[in-house]
Amino acid sequence: MNDKCILEPYRHLLPDTAQLLVSLLGLTPALKLCEHFGGTTLIVPKGLLRAGQARQAELAELIGEPAALALSKHYGGDKLYVPRCAAALRHIRDQQICADFDRSSLSANQTIANLALEHRLSDKRIRVILKSTVIASGVRSAQGELF
Repeated sequence: MNDKCILEPYRHLLPDTAQLLVSLLGLTPALKLCEHFGGTTLIVPKGLLRAGQARQAELAELIGEPAALALSKHYGGDKLYVPRCAAALRHIRDQQICADFDRSSLSANQTIANLALEHRLSDKRIRVILKSTVIASGVRSAQGELF
């Protein structure tokens, strides 16, 4: 499932800046950026001077090198208010978790453990997300009834 498909049901909940970040960086890097800097103004480095290169390296560590370069190319030298978008991003993250769970060829328990580590959530929270999404959509997971 691509980022646009995941984002579409929540597009109306996101400010324009968040939508642009997703289109520039991809869903996962945009989520990481909003989770880390949400509600603050970020001076996006151009990466030309030593201080900017250091800041660029920090961003690359957080969101990945390609996303950090795309961010600098588009916003380099500007101030960027990073929106929080907490509720919408939480819904998008939950949809991504469910999609990743459905695509996994591992056991349900191993998939849940991997998702918990990847999203820095507890395995209990992953189970709650999977269960609530299944109940809300009225559709069972491709891996069958877990709960």
